[in-house]
Amino acid sequence: MLRIALVQRPPGSGDLSPIGEAAALGADVVLLPEMWSTGYSMADLALAERLDGPFVASARQAAARHRVAVVPTLLEQVDAGVRNTAVLIDREGEVRLVYAKARTLSHAAQAFLDVVAGS
Repeated sequence: MLRIALVQRPPGSGDLSPIGEAAALGADVVLLPEMWSTGYSMADLALAERLDGPFVASARQAAARHRVAVVPTLLEQVDAGVRNTAVLIDREGEVRLVYAKARTLSHAAQAFLDVVAGS
């Protein structure tokens, strides 16, 4: 049986300790809330990171250390601006899938992303 842990904490801390907590409870996959790395704080684009940045690197290390698949979410910096991204990391710490949402759940955040991306 596949055990999936859904982390229910406010996003924005970037805290990856729930990965170890969920793994200790027997989770096979840990899903972090949308925009986990920054929350919906769009005021500071310096919070956006590329996929090869420290947030995803730390999530990859945690996945490998705890032998659990992880789906962290972040404000990703891309050449065209920023986007709301989820990354599937396997239990060896390898990135297997990257998904960027077309729209956010926050109208204010989406308006900000549209302006930054030039939409």
